Amino acid sequence: MAKPFRRNKIAQRKLDGASPGENPMHTNRQDPSRVIRPHEMAMLQDVLNQLLREKTISPADIRAQTLAARVIELFRSGVHDPEALKLMVG
Repeated sequence: MAKPFRRNKIAQRKLDGASPGENPMHTNRQDPSRVIRPHEMAMLQDVLNQLLREKTISPADIRAQTLAARVIELFRSGVHDPEALKLMVG
């Protein structure tokens, strides 16, 4: 029986866009052309949903679009920690 393939930490960090020794949750790189992966999009959606609940803003409200744009802007600028995103947007 073959062993399942497991990525080592260096390979995973490269896939996540971080260099060895760099915290993959917060990088100081701004790469607006980088594709947001499905697991990242799910995290961003969770952050946005929490912000909307805390601020009692309807998802249909124009302010929700502004919050969403800010969350994505911060993420693309290197802030990848959900709590940091909420603090910086909040």
